[in-house]
Amino acid sequence: MFDPKKFTVAKARPIPLYLLLDTSFSMKESNNIGALNTAVRTMLAAFEGEQQRETRIDVTPISFGHNGVQ
Repeated sequence: MFDPKKFTVAKARPIPLYLLLDTSFSMKESNNIGALNTAVRTMLAAFEGEQQRETRIDVTPISFGHNGVQ
């Protein structure tokens, strides 16, 4: 007999993702910070478009620069 519980995932598997983001003065000076912000937004949008029940992406941003680590 067909049992759908055998073919579904009961709980989403977490995938941790740590983003180390350079926010130092040199990034702001050359406008690389704009490129960084665009890249992070694009990545997060792609993750949202690929949502599956089997996985969950846990994003933790860690910035470092002239104000230390945040």
